[in-house]
Amino acid sequence: MTVHYTVNAGKDCKRSSGASSNRLGDSAPTATVPPRRNAGKGMDDRAFASATELSDEISDRRIGCVELLDFYLARAERHNPRLNAIVVWQVEQARERARAADAAFGPGER
Repeated sequence: MTVHYTVNAGKDCKRSSGASSNRLGDSAPTATVPPRRNAGKGMDDRAFASATELSDEISDRRIGCVELLDFYLARAERHNPRLNAIVVWQVEQARERARAADAAFGPGER
C-alpha cells in the first residue's frame, strides 16, 4: 500500500491510501506538489520561491530587500535550533547590504 500526500502550496496536506506500491517499498510516502504560479504571493509562498522569482519581486518593487531579509532571518531563527545549519550570524552586515540594495533602486528604476 502506498501512502500519498498531496500538498497544496504549503497550506494543507491530504493523505490518501492506494493499493499500489512504489519502488521504495510499501510504506514509503510520496508527495505530489502542484506547480507553483505567481498567484498572489504571500510571505509564506516566498519561503520556497526561486531566486529568479524573488529578484523579479524586488525589481517590480512588490517587496524590498530589507523586508525579504527580515522574513528569511525570522525563518532561520525559528528553524536553526533544530537544523543547526547557521554557525555565524552576520545580521548587521546583511542589513547594511539590504539597505544599500534598496537604495540602489532610484525612482522609476527596475
